[in-house]
Formats: sequence, C-alpha cells, structure tokens
Amino acid sequence: MPFYLVTQTSLIEADDEESAAIAVLEKISSSATVAFTVKLDDNHVSHTVVSRPPDGRLPAKLDDIKEPAEVKAGSGSLAQPSQAQRPTGFPLSAKLVAIVLACVSVGFVSGLMLA
Repeated sequence: MPFYLVTQTSLIEADDEESAAIAVLEKISSSATVAFTVKLDDNHVSHTVVSRPPDGRLPAKLDDIKEPAEVKAGSGSLAQPSQAQRPTGFPLSAKLVAIVLACVSVGFVSGLMLA
C-alpha cells in the first residue's frame, strides 16, 4: 500500500502564528468543502475537493470524493481541473505551503498543550 502526502493550504491574515492556526482550524471545521493536494511522487500530484455532507460526517467511500485533476507524468504541469474543482485565488509556492503548515502545526500543538 503506497504512502501519500496530503496537504491543505490556507493563506490567513492574523496577528501571530497561534491565531492563524486557530483561524484555519475553524475555517476547515466549518467549510462545506475542503481542497487538498495529494502527492504520490513528483510525477503524480492531484488536487481534490472533499465535500462534507450536511450531517457533518466525513465521506466513507471513495465515490463521495470528487475526481482529482492528475499531473501528466514527467510534464511538470497540472491538467486543467473541471470548473467545480478550479481553485480560486493565487498560485502557491512550496515555501509558502511549508510556512503555513508549520504555523498550523505549531498553533495546533500549542492549543493542545494549553487545553
């Protein structure tokens, strides 16, 4: 069974790392859909949007998750996602993703330690 790197990225304006992490956690918890990037290796990266059913349960089957837009092997460019999956906003760099993930992790761990 292969391992996948699954990331969710949000750009949040906040006063400090902890409040940014809390804001992202609240946003993810309350959103009807959440976009993820799923990476198997450098040639197999996909973007998928997971919809939360109205009752708040997570999808139990793969059929409940929208189809990802695959990266063509070796091309380095993403295939065009469908209109429903097309992300809005600006392109994200790997450095920004790493910084945001670090901030979210630090905030989450800090929150757990304070609780």
